[in-house]
Amino acid sequence: MTDSKKVQTFNEAVETFLAEAEWLDAKEHAPMIAGLWACADALDETFRAATLTEMNKTYKYLLELKPEVKVEETVDELEALLQEQHV
Repeated sequence: MTDSKKVQTFNEAVETFLAEAEWLDAKEHAPMIAGLWACADALDETFRAATLTEMNKTYKYLLELKPEVKVEETVDELEALLQEQHV
């Protein structure tokens, strides 16, 4: 997290996560996003370990959908371009 502001609520944490989660589609992932908000609402009202566990599961699932950047593929593509240019 680049901002040093301390998150005060679970809803703020969800808002921050979703603002930076450009890989998520509002329609395709709507049920999971709604679940994340529901957990945040519940936790901001009354903290329960079981609700936090569900929120963490949902968060991790959504985070796992983030496309990975393959460094090896990028390096291979660069090497191929350099070889084509005879550099």
